[in-house]
Amino acid sequence: MAKLPIRAKIFDEGLTEIQRIIRRYDPLSLLSASLRYLYGPAKDRFEQASKQPWLIMLLIKWTFLDPIVNSPLRRPSISQNEMLELLQKVLDLTETGSLPDEYEDVRLFFRAVAYQQFFHQTEAGLVDIARQELLFAKVPENHYFKTRFLNGTGVSIQDFLRLSFAVLASTKKNGPVLQRATLFGLCPAFTPMAVDAYLRTISVEVGDLHRTLVEVDKDGRHPNEYLQQTPFLKFPFIKVRSEYWSVSPHVLERSLGHFIYDYLKRADVDGFNNAFGKSFEKYVGDWLSKSGLPTANESELNLVLPGQGKVVDFIVADGDSNVLIDAKGVEMAQRGMVAFQRGDVRRATQTSLIKAFEQGHEVAARVASLGGDHPVIRQRFSTYLLAVTYKELYIGNGVTFAAIVGDGVLDKIRSKYAEDYLIPVDNIYFLTIHEFEELMGLVASGKIGLVEALAKAKQADSDRFTQKFNFELHIHEWSKQLGREQPLRSTLKSMVDEMRVAFPVQSETAARK
Repeated sequence: MAKLPIRAKIFDEGLTEIQRIIRRYDPLSLLSASLRYLYGPAKDRFEQASKQPWLIMLLIKWTFLDPIVNSPLRRPSISQNEMLELLQKVLDLTETGSLPDEYEDVRLFFRAVAYQQFFHQTEAGLVDIARQELLFAKVPENHYFKTRFLNGTGVSIQDFLRLSFAVLASTKKNGPVLQRATLFGLCPAFTPMAVDAYLRTISVEVGDLHRTLVEVDKDGRHPNEYLQQTPFLKFPFIKVRSEYWSVSPHVLERSLGHFIYDYLKRADVDGFNNAFGKSFEKYVGDWLSKSGLPTANESELNLVLPGQGKVVDFIVADGDSNVLIDAKGVEMAQRGMVAFQRGDVRRATQTSLIKAFEQGHEVAARVASLGGDHPVIRQRFSTYLLAVTYKELYIGNGVTFAAIVGDGVLDKIRSKYAEDYLIPVDNIYFLTIHEFEELMGLVASGKIGLVEALAKAKQADSDRFTQKFNFELHIHEWSKQLGREQPLRSTLKSMVDEMRVAFPVQSETAARK
């Protein structure tokens, strides 16, 4: 048998010791002690992040993956100090993971760390629920989204989102333990059938947790398991007797904030992608229209541009610049997010970001060969390209994109077009829909122009001392002078007002949150 690499051997030995300690204690006591630590007071989000909640999720996962976790053997409860000592061993084991210089490009390492940790450090649950309201609830009753979700879960999208609103407010105030009766107190208008269907959808029985984790545990134990996102995003509550225990406030927010998207995609990936692509494109277009900038869509591009070829979803005229925008309602599989090699990212982005890169260059070249005086679709001095994704891909701009997929694949596309028509890589940005909403909100309010914002980001990213990891950090920097408003505030207010009318006293807590 081939000798294991030294770090893999250290990992296996360390994991064996951790598993031996786990088996000494009652699993529920270990879960309870972990949640007490995670939900304990913290001065600020930095102190909360210092608890390294991603490691706590891993410890809980390893505890309930143990084959004897459901053994009737009586075991003592773990003390808080013993749990912290165990957590330290989990932390020590992270040193066996891959080092930055073992990635083909160091930016691949930073992406993997961001994928593992960033959502544990943000609070966007209610905002994400408001976005789901617009994307999935504001559709006809017979729409694929509504019928598929209702048939699969037993709860309507509208009810799911409002119950999620109440759950987030309750756990923020009361901690990790949710009682079924609490939901009836907060939302008395909902039927027991709807509440029970909701709770079944977002939870797993503690007695079934081992089997459920085994089903989703595809990769087994290895030194880079730390970089994977937790499976508890699929079921953020564990049902213990009559109570529902939330494994983490940030996992709960992230899970509920994207639950409908994730559920529908898991249930029927092809059917969902077909329906969601056009809905997401329309959603991006709705935000563009709020900017007040002259815009042409895909249909107009196909009608006006000479010849045949691929087009982007929108072209925006802003001063003497064209901004090409392509809506890519995608996420990337875990393998692509934690990839060591450019080839893995290249394959993961072939039909999304690489396609957007190709479409952008095709449109830029065809626009350049177009005569006439169309108010939007005509050549201008400079061209920018934005690809808008549903979830974070942690790529940022075209410079980073070229580095993590390899210049070769992009140069092959660029070689098809004259040099004058090429879009500079530093004129290309990859934004999440959240970043795009914020950017369009600033543009619509007149606080900054679209091209002005892109030029400012480009300038900052040209200097290693001011460059940013993602576009949201640019927006955060600008907010010091421009201020920052929640672009989905009106949707949130509408949901709060609706809950106030339905159950006025009980919804006050949610409204204050």
